[in-house]
Amino acid sequence: MNGRSLSLILLAMPAVLAACSGCNRSTHAEHDHLEHHKPKHKPGSLPEAVIALEIRFSALPASGHIPSQAEITLLREVLDIVRWLPETAGDSDLPEAEWNVVDSISGRLSPHLAEQLRRSERGEQVDLTPLAEPWAAARSQLREVADHESLRPAPPAADVASSDPGDEP
Repeated sequence: MNGRSLSLILLAMPAVLAACSGCNRSTHAEHDHLEHHKPKHKPGSLPEAVIALEIRFSALPASGHIPSQAEITLLREVLDIVRWLPETAGDSDLPEAEWNVVDSISGRLSPHLAEQLRRSERGEQVDLTPLAEPWAAARSQLREVADHESLRPAPPAADVASSDPGDEP
């Protein structure tokens, strides 16, 4: 390669790089927007997730019938929350052993929920009875983990002024 070719390449390089980065601007903006979108049913903490699951599981359709659109949405939300459990627990100060419990629960419940969601979306009957026992055990474990001291709100700070010994009469 001669000096002139090298000079042309070096001169053209900034323009090529600028064009490439410009092409991806909307992609990055779209990605950032999607990353910041939080579904309304996404819990903000593990205790909120446990409550949301308890409410939704109790409202799930009975087995052996074709669910309505509202029931399909509810089943989809349950599956979403179950799949978000490890992430939600990971966003807390939960010790690793308790996080592993949450991750395991998510792994056990997700496949059956996903299968029933697929069936319901195809207009087929759902069967949630095999999930009753695993959910009862999972609910108990989740309640216990969600009650972990690292997830409890901090007590209000003591009033420093009232505890100052110089304020006593």
